[in-house]
Amino acid sequence: MITVAAPRRDQHRLRQQRLPPRGGQGLPVEVLRVHRPESHRNSPPLTAVPVTLAVMLIVTVILTVAVQIAIAVLIAIAVLITLAVMLTAPTRSGAG
Repeated sequence: MITVAAPRRDQHRLRQQRLPPRGGQGLPVEVLRVHRPESHRNSPPLTAVPVTLAVMLIVTVILTVAVQIAIAVLIAIAVLITLAVMLTAPTRSGAG
């Protein structure tokens, strides 16, 4: 059997701590659940945002095309009315 020398009393004194006596020990602390606020509880799901943006983009394109078509139709109507007026107007013969 190998013998080991006992450490000196002043060696590692700062690291040594005594345990409290049994009667003076505190009660154990039990953490049942950590309560925290839930972020973004009422926000829409992540897939709703891109779908909404896509729908907005499609509606914008449709409305833009519809406005351009309406403008083209109005211009065509104005041209047809002008031609009809010019063709039905009596001609002046300027002889004289």
